[in-house]
Amino acid sequence: MYGKVLLCLAFVAVIALPLANSLKCYECRDVNSCKNPTTVQCNQINANATRDALLNTYHNVQITNTTRYACYVGIYSAGKATVFDVRGCIPDDAVSCSAPLVNSTWVKQTCDVCTKDSCNKKNSVGTFSSSIFTMIGLLFVAKVFVN
Repeated sequence: MYGKVLLCLAFVAVIALPLANSLKCYECRDVNSCKNPTTVQCNQINANATRDALLNTYHNVQITNTTRYACYVGIYSAGKATVFDVRGCIPDDAVSCSAPLVNSTWVKQTCDVCTKDSCNKKNSVGTFSSSIFTMIGLLFVAKVFVN
């Protein structure tokens, strides 16, 4: 009996630990794709891709390898038109929203660096519902192991 409980707890810990330590961010690279951004789990590859997109926006983008990530959203306009919209994971120290822009004619509409799941878009209902499904799945697995 106790062996099954310990096995179940170990299984839940192995499954839940990576989920707890990985940040999820919305990701898109232009105005059209940002109308319906995808969600990604942060890793070095997609953090580097967002960072590289920001090299065209900011003078002082830090190039670092890290396991600490943040979500980024930046929307810039020229005149009345939005000219640049990018969202995604970045290394947590890659950019500051107060850094000078490469293009002096652009105006910052939105710039935010945040560290909660899906914080780089206003509607994060999907994150809550996926967490509910994960918890229900883990409870089901625990029930199977205990019986």
